[in-house]
Amino acid sequence: MREIKLKYIKNFSEEKDRLLALYTKYYGNKIAEQRFNERIPWYNSRDNFKVLIAEVGGEYVGQSCAYSANANIKGKKTTIFWGVDTFVLGTMRGLGIGKKLQEEIMDLKRLLSVYREGILKEKI
Repeated sequence: MREIKLKYIKNFSEEKDRLLALYTKYYGNKIAEQRFNERIPWYNSRDNFKVLIAEVGGEYVGQSCAYSANANIKGKKTTIFWGVDTFVLGTMRGLGIGKKLQEEIMDLKRLLSVYREGILKEKI
C-alpha cells in the first residue's frame, strides 16, 4: 500500500486548485465550487478552523475539518472542537484513510477537550 500523508492546510489560496479537484471528485462540479467559495470561508471565519488533508501518491484523497466552539457543559464554560466535512474518495475507501484522518483530528480536539479540563468524567 502507498504511504498516506496527512497535512493541515494553512493557505487556502495556495491550495485552491488541489482542494477544488478533491471536492469535484467527491461532490461534483457545482457543489465543489459552493463548498470552496462559500462553506470554507464561513468555517474559516469561526475561531481556529482546521482542514486536515489525506494525500496518497501526490493526490488529495480525503479530508477532515474541525473548528473551535464555546460550549456550556454541566454549567461549565469550555471550548471544544466541532468536527465537520469528513470524507474519503470512494476509490480510496477501505485503506484506513478515514481512520487516520479521524485519529489526527481527534488529537486536535483533545487539546481543548472537556475531558482534558476535567469537566466530564463520562462520555456524553
